Amino acid sequence: MIGKSATVGLPTALLLMQEDATVSVCHIFTDAEDTRRFCLDADIIISAAGCLNLIRASYVRPGQVVVDVGVNIGPDGVMHGDVAFHEVEPIVSAITPVPGGVGAVTSTVLARHVAIIAAAAAASNTAVYGISDTWTLRTICALLFPFGLGLVIVTGSELFTGNCMLPVALLDRRGTVGQMLRNWVLVYAGNLLGALLVAVLCVFCGQLDYSSGALAVYTIRVGAAKCALPFGNAFGLGILCNFLVCLGVVAANSAKDTAGRLMGAYLPVCFFVLCGFEHSIANLYYIGAALLAAAVPEYAAQAAEAGVNLSTLTLAGAAANLVPVTLGNLVGGAGLGLLLWYCHIKEGGTAK
Repeated sequence: MIGKSATVGLPTALLLMQEDATVSVCHIFTDAEDTRRFCLDADIIISAAGCLNLIRASYVRPGQVVVDVGVNIGPDGVMHGDVAFHEVEPIVSAITPVPGGVGAVTSTVLARHVAIIAAAAAASNTAVYGISDTWTLRTICALLFPFGLGLVIVTGSELFTGNCMLPVALLDRRGTVGQMLRNWVLVYAGNLLGALLVAVLCVFCGQLDYSSGALAVYTIRVGAAKCALPFGNAFGLGILCNFLVCLGVVAANSAKDTAGRLMGAYLPVCFFVLCGFEHSIANLYYIGAALLAAAVPEYAAQAAEAGVNLSTLTLAGAAANLVPVTLGNLVGGAGLGLLLWYCHIKEGGTAK
């Protein structure tokens, strides 16, 4: 077992030991030669370290089974596992590809992490609801919100906007359209459920009661403003947002340690929040919480008294924002991926 995360590495090792398997656990801080020796001695290699091309041809022998659980976005913008697939596949008896192997299972297992971005959005709202100066408000949000993406990356969670670069995998012949669409649907649904869960808890457990409901009024104001955004504006701001988000994902996955991953993700997300670009998964919380808060008569009365236009805050208004923003996020993420693929792939499909 390569990897020691609480999501895959440790649970997998414990489950195997419960079945009386002899398990050796390595991780990214294990000496490379020791890892190679353990791999050569093993009958089954399971890698979930999140380290691109960690397992190469010299680590394996004929007759082994290799299960690649790692998910990494390489410098070419394409999703890869921990295993150098084209080197290892001719040697071993069986190997799972990335994507197309255990990815869908991983998406399901990681469903408990889908609320991270929604929690970051809720925290940002809570930090700034009493601030009237737009520059100060956006700056504070820009400083806080990026930690959400950092936590997504560090915990190995799935985020729809980060997965918008998956079309590049089709160009590299490492997946199918069906697999890509299935991933998008599963991850978007999981992110939606997480956002709604956080919204329900915040609204109905009293979190929006700060300052006698002032946080509820701010939450409704933000959601109503997003629902009123014209289609073209929402689409364009969605493109710009996810270009930066995916740039943060690529930068984070290029780092070798946790601090580097957090810093790689931080700056691009900070920029998109500061500029007011549109993130579909964050908007699932912003609009969902606003709709639920507006359904509470006390909150709705306070918002109307504060001059908030509630007419746009409907399910149709939510769709009018989420559809163009989601499409824009797809274009922005895929666009960055294609740009990186073009810059890093030679003629014939081999990496530079």
